[in-house]
Amino acid sequence: MTNYSLPKSTLTVALLSASGILLEIALTRLLSALYYPQSVFVVLSLAVLGIGIGAGLATAFKRLRNAAHLAHYIILSGLSALILTIITIHTATTTDMLITGALMLLPYSLIGLSFATLFSQQSE
Repeated sequence: MTNYSLPKSTLTVALLSASGILLEIALTRLLSALYYPQSVFVVLSLAVLGIGIGAGLATAFKRLRNAAHLAHYIILSGLSALILTIITIHTATTTDMLITGALMLLPYSLIGLSFATLFSQQSE
């Protein structure tokens, strides 16, 4: 019997991907209930943009790709997702989605930064 073990980085990428998708699903449900159903298309666009911004920052500033910061990026992405959800619920009475859209970039930027850090460590 062969014992297969996954590297920690593979599990980290899988969990980060799952959390990003779960956040997208939660935000689309929340925004369609609070605002109007057509606003949910913004979620996917801002998620992809945020991941790209995070990866771009990691490419532009090499010190951001330090493996020692990876746990901080992951924790901050989770906290920013929680804060995003709370602020979205509390600002539901206003029809201004600009605040929600700007805050939506933060957790995905941190996820993109985490991905770039993980993948740069694997390439070395």
